[in-house]
Amino acid sequence: MIQSSNARAVLAAGCLLGGMEDLCAFAYDMCRRSLSVETIDQWLRFTDSAPPLVDGSRTPELSQTSVFGLYAQRLRDDVFQFLVTLPEVLESSQQDAPSGSAASSTRDVLLEIYAQVPYELFKSAIESPTFRIGKSSAHELFLMVTS
Repeated sequence: MIQSSNARAVLAAGCLLGGMEDLCAFAYDMCRRSLSVETIDQWLRFTDSAPPLVDGSRTPELSQTSVFGLYAQRLRDDVFQFLVTLPEVLESSQQDAPSGSAASSTRDVLLEIYAQVPYELFKSAIESPTFRIGKSSAHELFLMVTS
């Protein structure tokens, strides 16, 4: 039975055994859906061995000799996309909370998560054209990051 707790192991086994595309696709989808604020630290450790990012448009190619085959790059891209869209996701989930505590809570969660992100990955995420924190301009974002 594939669960979020064993999806990476099932994906690796399916890739190593070969010819199990349905199993791999299902396990990959389970991995992708398990990305959350609670599990991002595990995913960052998983992707930490990947080469550094080249620019903010996409993540670098991983070696095809990875146990996860082509799924390694897809998982890396999913983690990157999660980091890029996290501020918007947290903002939308905090809409119902009182404004002062929601902003503080969102900022605390972002700081906790982004503090764990390797520098090159963080740099690429905030340089991505799809990265948005609130309604900040590029200049405001620069001032926020450098202060």
